[in-house]
Amino acid sequence: MLKPAVKRVDAVDVGAWSWCAGRVAIRLAGGSQRVHSIVRAP
Repeated sequence: MLKPAVKRVDAVDVGAWSWCAGRVAIRLAGGSQRVHSIVRAP
């Protein structure tokens, strides 16, 4: 999914996607601890 040719775009894309996925995961799973670990992971 990540392309080395578009590292800058990936950084922003992944950041936004991760944030969106994080909110959805918290609502679905209800586990902010797990989501926090995933979002904090580099």
